Amino acid sequence: MPCFCCFCCCCRSKKTLGKKARKNRKNAKKLRESRNVSEDAPIRYNQPPSHPEIPPVPLGRVNSVKLSDGGEPGMEYETLESAQKSGPNVIKLSVTYANKNVWLNPYNKEEFITYLHQQLRGKKIGLVKEFQSLAVSRFRYASDEAKSMYNRKKNINANFIPYDMTRLILKKDCAYINASVIPGYYRDVNYVVAQYPIVTAQASTLGDFWEMVWQENIRCIVSLTAEIDPEKGAYWPKERNSDQVFASIVKVKFTFKTVYEFSTHRTFIVSLEEVDNKKSFILHQIEIKADIIEQEPPCIYPIILSLVDQINEIMSDKEKNAKLCFVSKNSNSIIGILITLFESMKAIKDRSPFSVYEIINSLLDHRIGLITQFVHYQLIYISILEHLQALQPISIQDLVKVDVGEIDPESDVTNSVTIEYEKVDVFCNLAYFTKQQTIANSNLTKGQVMHTYPYDDNIVCMQDSPTGQNYLNASYIHMECGGAPVIAAVHPSANTLNEFFWMLITSQVKIVFVLAKEAEITHMSGGFIKAINYWAPSLYNKTVRNFSVIGSKPVQTEGMLKYDVTVAYDEPTKQRIQHQFQLFVYDDWDKNDLPISNKKCIEAMAYIQSFRTGVTGDRPVVLQSINGSTKIGIMLAAINGCSQIQGGQDLDLPWVVKNLRNQRMGMICCKEEYQKCYQLLKEFSIMKLTPPK
Repeated sequence: MPCFCCFCCCCRSKKTLGKKARKNRKNAKKLRESRNVSEDAPIRYNQPPSHPEIPPVPLGRVNSVKLSDGGEPGMEYETLESAQKSGPNVIKLSVTYANKNVWLNPYNKEEFITYLHQQLRGKKIGLVKEFQSLAVSRFRYASDEAKSMYNRKKNINANFIPYDMTRLILKKDCAYINASVIPGYYRDVNYVVAQYPIVTAQASTLGDFWEMVWQENIRCIVSLTAEIDPEKGAYWPKERNSDQVFASIVKVKFTFKTVYEFSTHRTFIVSLEEVDNKKSFILHQIEIKADIIEQEPPCIYPIILSLVDQINEIMSDKEKNAKLCFVSKNSNSIIGILITLFESMKAIKDRSPFSVYEIINSLLDHRIGLITQFVHYQLIYISILEHLQALQPISIQDLVKVDVGEIDPESDVTNSVTIEYEKVDVFCNLAYFTKQQTIANSNLTKGQVMHTYPYDDNIVCMQDSPTGQNYLNASYIHMECGGAPVIAAVHPSANTLNEFFWMLITSQVKIVFVLAKEAEITHMSGGFIKAINYWAPSLYNKTVRNFSVIGSKPVQTEGMLKYDVTVAYDEPTKQRIQHQFQLFVYDDWDKNDLPISNKKCIEAMAYIQSFRTGVTGDRPVVLQSINGSTKIGIMLAAINGCSQIQGGQDLDLPWVVKNLRNQRMGMICCKEEYQKCYQLLKEFSIMKLTPPK
């Protein structure tokens, strides 16, 4: 009688496969019963597993954090009663621990940074054990649909496939596409991780890809492969202003392209081909160079963080059901890094506890291979550390203690301002200064100052201009402190004066601030511009191309000269349009375009802010300067910083400067200007802390 324990390897393999098949059929039956689905209905594995709940944050902060020999963190918790007796400082928790997983609370950033240094130094035993416990290389769930005979030809890499439980299912015929849906861990956004579309003799997924974009309301695609690839080619229309129909229903129009140093941005309009369906939306694409992950430290850290900032900028104003899609050919590593940092930055901004381990563990529950190597895991922690060190807020009490006068190279305190600016400058140069300007050659002489151009996405649009010219060197600046927007503009020259007047009329501008000495406006020229004093008596009651200007004598107000100006436009139809506005000239500037008196500058800033928040309503306030955007940048950065201090928040000048430089070139371009912002904020802090007499 044969021994059943000695069957051959072939039989053993068949027996094992039979067990797996029976187990899968049993699980499928349970899944149908739980969803009340009939036996013949197809199974839809699109219910992602939920990530573990965030553990409760302890109320007390212990004086010492225990680390075991293996580097695994542990913590002793104080009771609520003892924590309350210890005083308010004890309740500021900076780091909490849950088993092997580290939950970080960036409320106290000094302790947060100290902990990260401890984890990253030496042999990094703590991080190694964390990473090893993730088991990144194994499949956690079944991928039978992706491995089936019919769908196998739609996959480029056998290790880059979706789980059955989390795969994205196209509504049309329940079709298969190599894509997974991943819910946000801290953000109210769902991610789609998809394979780059392929077009081969065996299969084509190009139509399925665009059907997925429309079905899932994807508003941003982060593409991680090079544009020129003979194996697949581009999955979008190649020529600008051209359109293409995919899957016979989805129409895609290529409208705009911007080239960055490490990425390329494109904008598309996506709609349905049906005539009676007028629904459409704007789709943004960020194409990242394929070799970005091969950059050497420390260069890669600001590159990665700048990409996260660009993604956050695009997704910040999208509706809740909008999805963010990551596309790659055969690698998920950079996708996992970007999603983890994208989620971590949200937690840091909200000052809430977060765990890198739990974020990645949740990602691996939804798709294999999102983090594959320890160097990628380490890169995430170092990038967070770089982010915190570069963007560390300062309190009002600390600000008045810091010496922000002349930089002393021997002083660690004063030198920190220079170091902070250099880090901010690196981030801004990588992310924003490489924006391509679509300015025609005919516009190069119209109010252009070197390195002070408007970005295409927030340029002031000149609609129906009577002169037929639609360009003006002016940008919309949206302030973090709320209130009406600001228009930052170069002072008009003779060939842009009419466009400037038309902008004032159409935008209903009531307040204009000129940040320059009045003598400079008449005699100075900056770059290509030859400035003109458009409210001077030489233009009073004069007509220039159907525009006429009527003004009043200057009045001294709050250290500034105030003019009441009326601009009138005579239309060809004999209809006359009149517009009145107030013009203020603030002339307290030195030869380097820095404020001479900090106190006077703060008073002028308060005057500007009062108009933005009360008098003008939602109408923009115009700030003009001749030589670049230096004066405008200093004023706006200080206004935002003062609003943070006034609102009881920690001062975050690096973030303020990054936001301004993202909206216009030339904002805070050297450490002296950055230092002057701190001097103004320190003066404001002292005035705020000094009780009134």
